[in-house]
Amino acid sequence: MTDINLEKLDVGRFEKVFEGGTLTWSITEWWTEITDETVRCGAKIDYETKKKIGVVESEKVQFENTIKGSLGPKAIAQILASSKESAESEVSWEIVQEEKRIFSFQAPLCGSYHALQYQKCRGYYFEYKKKGILKTDSWELDFTEYTKQFHDASVMRDPDPNCNCPNKEEQSIDGIATIKLGELTMDVGYKKIPEGIKVFMNNKKANIYSQSASRVRTHIPRSFIPENLRFLCSLKEEDYEALLTLHPFNTEEKNSVHQAHKEDASKESTFER
Repeated sequence: MTDINLEKLDVGRFEKVFEGGTLTWSITEWWTEITDETVRCGAKIDYETKKKIGVVESEKVQFENTIKGSLGPKAIAQILASSKESAESEVSWEIVQEEKRIFSFQAPLCGSYHALQYQKCRGYYFEYKKKGILKTDSWELDFTEYTKQFHDASVMRDPDPNCNCPNKEEQSIDGIATIKLGELTMDVGYKKIPEGIKVFMNNKKANIYSQSASRVRTHIPRSFIPENLRFLCSLKEEDYEALLTLHPFNTEEKNSVHQAHKEDASKESTFER
């Protein structure tokens, strides 16, 4: 499963010596919660989703003006190139163009739906020390990049005891599958079936054929991705190639997963329409 750490983690430290002084900077990454809503017993709510990718204009302008004034215009490209070396996901220093849209979340009639989604942020912290005795031109500054990396950890429970639906058994699952589609990851429940696994996504089911491998490649229709995630990740194609990594619940299955490192290409997987 995806390791969601809300604390800032160091991912890189750098130093460059220029003619007039030395620039050092560090990079941290962390996940920030962007959606946390729960609905139960068939209820439906509307929720505003904000799409924010890049760097706030005022922070970017201050950074570029400071760097150009102290180190020259070419220094920005050098800093960006070095920063990309430590980043796991795409680095985007474009000015944020914030978009907002309303989406609906609905629970099953006898169940609950907890919409829980995250975006990864990246922080840059710079310190410039000028050569010589007088340090009046030394400075410090920082800015935050809102990356294109998102994670969905939403959970659907059906039935939910709070709905008081008699004679309905809860659907059991055998583990969690982490689905990776580019910069988007999703943790979803899966159940083993004779042909492979059945996954539960966006209130839909899909049979994905595999041979008990720890990783499965398949194509997932856009309709299986929650609508607000399609908006956040600009997903407009009809289907997407995806890599599923399986995390079984019991110890025996966990051991078999760690021993099997090959990827299994799916055959004729079936998806609800």
